Amino acid sequence: MSDEMTMRERRAIPVDRAERARPRRAVEVLEAAAIEDDPSLAEPQPAVEIFDPADHNIEDVLRYVDEHEGVAAAVAELERSGKARTTLLAQLDERIAAAEANAEANDDADKAEGNEN
Repeated sequence: MSDEMTMRERRAIPVDRAERARPRRAVEVLEAAAIEDDPSLAEPQPAVEIFDPADHNIEDVLRYVDEHEGVAAAVAELERSGKARTTLLAQLDERIAAAEANAEANDDADKAEGNEN
């Protein structure tokens, strides 16, 4: 078995983890060091939901993104490294842009409220 993650393993990275996949050995070394610093990390952790867009049709991927706030960019990254369906990527990019615009508008509104008080 290779120390490198397989392509399928890389595409199935937990959605909530934004960092790129590293070779398995490096991850194991980092986990061991973290456990040494904090023994509570060795306790069993709840399963992390893994969503691989390659395993789903476009409709299901978009439904997942719509139901799980903040995952569009991670799902788009997985899609780009996998099937790279242009129709899906275009729709994901639209959702990402809309989310960024909403976040910016909310920040502006918060700043305006802060300036009034």
